[in-house]
Amino acid sequence: MTRRLYRTASEIPSVMADPATLDPHAVRCLWARPVLDRNNAPAFMLVVVFEDDTDCPLACEMDSLHARQTCQRIGAAYDWPVRDHRPTDSVGDGKAQAMRLMASLPDNEVTIIEGQRMVSLAGAAEVAARLSYDNGVPYGISSEHSTTRFRNLLTDMCRKSEIQPHKINGIVSHAVKTLTARLADLYKGEVPEPQITGSTPEQLGEAVADYGRRRGFDDMEFREALAISMSATDEIWRDKNSLTQEQADAMNRRLMDAGLKRWLGPGRLKNKERTEK
Repeated sequence: MTRRLYRTASEIPSVMADPATLDPHAVRCLWARPVLDRNNAPAFMLVVVFEDDTDCPLACEMDSLHARQTCQRIGAAYDWPVRDHRPTDSVGDGKAQAMRLMASLPDNEVTIIEGQRMVSLAGAAEVAARLSYDNGVPYGISSEHSTTRFRNLLTDMCRKSEIQPHKINGIVSHAVKTLTARLADLYKGEVPEPQITGSTPEQLGEAVADYGRRRGFDDMEFREALAISMSATDEIWRDKNSLTQEQADAMNRRLMDAGLKRWLGPGRLKNKERTEK
């Protein structure tokens, strides 16, 4: 009988995890978490961090040297990296975010096949929609980028599978319609415009700023939404317009300038320019 391997902290039935029971592909790293011991003295707790950004203790608290030695020993035994700090997502890198979203899907959207967690097409559409919405990408940019990327990815996966060629278009079309419907639910009250194709970089940059204001973003949230929106437009521009990286970079600079000017407004922009001088 095949032993079950845990892929996220919520699956582990005990307070502490046994390294031998963890799926090695689901582990991001080991980490010595700073804590206080029972006497309120500084100590460290050995923790495993999963790819979905959850974590679970591997041992009780211990001193710094013992914790680091234990981390290194377990890391070497299982070929897991050891980090000195808690790893977090970087802007534009949605791998951990996608893992968290997949982990939160209802059971009817997930199937376990040969010990692997497999997501349904509806579940994949949910993750794709939430990645755009949660990162503050405006509806128009999100709609074109998400559906284009989702269609291309599914088509490629189907062609590499044993699915009969005449069935691929129907499967992909149904999945994209599911994604489009979920986007409409999330962006309720918004209009999917301007889209990337047919719009100027200036129009798109202003759309990011305007949408950020409607969502009540602060400056940091706006900058992150702008960066991710620029990544989405860059992908579409180079894919559909056959632009060089230099041309796409120039268009993204125009998008960024327009977005910042719209976000800061004349008053804040003048103050920012004075500060920089």
